[in-house]
Amino acid sequence: MGYITIDTNALKHNFKYFSRLSGGQDKVIVGLKDNAYGHGIELVGKVLSEAGAKSCFVRCLAEANKVSDWYQNILILVEKPNVPLPEKIHTAINSFEALFQIPEGNAIELSIDTGMHRDGIMPGELEEALAIISKRKLKLKGILTHFATADEDKTKMLLQQQVFEDTLKEARKLWNEPYRVHCANTAATSIVDSKMYDANRIGLGLYGYSEYPGEQQNLLPVMALYARRIATRTISGGESIGYGSKAYIVPRDNFIVSNYDIGYGDGFLRLNERKHATIADGRPILGRVSMDSLSVEGDDDTICIFSNARQLAKVHDTIVYEILTSLNAEIERILI
Repeated sequence: MGYITIDTNALKHNFKYFSRLSGGQDKVIVGLKDNAYGHGIELVGKVLSEAGAKSCFVRCLAEANKVSDWYQNILILVEKPNVPLPEKIHTAINSFEALFQIPEGNAIELSIDTGMHRDGIMPGELEEALAIISKRKLKLKGILTHFATADEDKTKMLLQQQVFEDTLKEARKLWNEPYRVHCANTAATSIVDSKMYDANRIGLGLYGYSEYPGEQQNLLPVMALYARRIATRTISGGESIGYGSKAYIVPRDNFIVSNYDIGYGDGFLRLNERKHATIADGRPILGRVSMDSLSVEGDDDTICIFSNARQLAKVHDTIVYEILTSLNAEIERILI
């Protein structure tokens, strides 16, 4: 199994960039969900905390517990823990039914479905939801929404924002206690006026990528994936490499090829004769990627498979998120 390096300077650079864009470090809720987008939640969580981050969002309680010593408040976005929790750990309410599934007294943040139709209560359910929150003595710590098209369709995003604003106006009439308000993800941070809200949720942008046009130039990719040489052999022209008789045909005699210890079993998405990619220095990955290895011309002891995930995302017709989060959590992550 290879290893991953995490560039702490790049990570801090990206955090500072979004802190400036958001109006301060306290207005950035850092994204640590799904093992910090594949980067390693404990390593990244500590670095960002030391850089000044105070708030984060995670997927589940297990992730929240891993970073609880470093953050003043932690928002669980997906799981609904049915146990009493300290007030610093907030549970996102993603449906009306969830209001009855959270233990009384727990801290919550109320998600509003403004048009994405994935998470949150409907705006028309707000009054009844707030009544239930009061009756069950839940602690309302925030109101949020999520934009479906911040990186694609600004018009739809602004329509969602207007629905959110209308809902907030109603909430202010019905609820007097303070709570934070947030709606912008990485792509929306460059569009939404940060002064209107208490915080921005920054996920992928922290790790060096943005789908918002013009923003990518300000960011530095944080992760690089490396593999170590398992074996080297010299092959004659006309022979094939790896699975399949025609996946890769050696072009000449005395062809030096090595196989390296990263494969699709490690979460490196499979390449074959129909999907071709190069490693970071431009050499092609030869033939089909195996479960535990891949092949490259040469005999280097170590190779960098990628330091920027965009090429692989394009090859696989997918998004950078999938390339990063697919990588096995057991791969060693090293801070540099």
